[in-house]
Amino acid sequence: MTSTRAITLCLTIASFWFIGGCDGSTEMDKKMSDAAVLLKLHENGEEFSRRYPGLIQVNKQPAGLTFYDAEWNSTEKGKVTIDTGSGTLRADDVLYLTAVQDDENKAEGLSTASLSSGITGPKGITHDAAREYIFAALSRLRNDGWKPFIPFDDPRIRGRNMLNYQLANSSVITLDPDYKPTPEEWIRLPDRSGWELRTESAFIRITFHRSPNPKDPSGPGLYLVNFDLKSIVNHFKGFVDPSHRDEWRNLLPGELKDLASRRNSAEAKLREQGIEIDTEYKDPSIPQ
Repeated sequence: MTSTRAITLCLTIASFWFIGGCDGSTEMDKKMSDAAVLLKLHENGEEFSRRYPGLIQVNKQPAGLTFYDAEWNSTEKGKVTIDTGSGTLRADDVLYLTAVQDDENKAEGLSTASLSSGITGPKGITHDAAREYIFAALSRLRNDGWKPFIPFDDPRIRGRNMLNYQLANSSVITLDPDYKPTPEEWIRLPDRSGWELRTESAFIRITFHRSPNPKDPSGPGLYLVNFDLKSIVNHFKGFVDPSHRDEWRNLLPGELKDLASRRNSAEAKLREQGIEIDTEYKDPSIPQ
């Protein structure tokens, strides 16, 4: 199941909550939602599937990828823990989980995982409550050792400076996980705004989908929180054209050089405006 399909599924379920809820849960749903699903980055997909019989659906694709999917009932949502080896993601209210294994490189195991948390109740959720939920999740990650990650072509700015820059210059908003927007700033954030963090072994991007976009900041809305996690190798491979992935280690330095040039240009303009650059920030190293 693709991420687009997963979002469609979750929005459909969320709409049921908003108009009054649905109740199709079974005793099996209850048992599966009570216990957290543990996924270990790089573990073999078949072993992961065998650990949760009846929950994990296996979907092999002709392109050589195998998807391991789990879905929960909207009234009995799941709990998921992903252990990266150097940091942990713990998520509640999970509606959907998928993990992907490249069958041509089984030694890498499950190197990509995505999950969606439905945080909306039968009467919706206030925008401020959604803001608090997401920043509680970010705080847990920071406390567990996850570090902020600034994309290689973005300027090294933090806090409100980053928020204002992204709103003015980017359609894909990446924000500082250590800066909590005010309620007024929160309402201005577009759909798919997100935060990126990393450990020594993985990268994660957390985004939210909000429907409808708020006209009344005090009114309730529908929110989905999406967690997209990649192994460090899989993350860096993503900078290289898919047709040349086997050569990613040789091609990556050239790709990162181009991104660094864009960052330098943006930072020079910001310095002229008197905006502070975080020169203490260090980019992650290329995996050996």
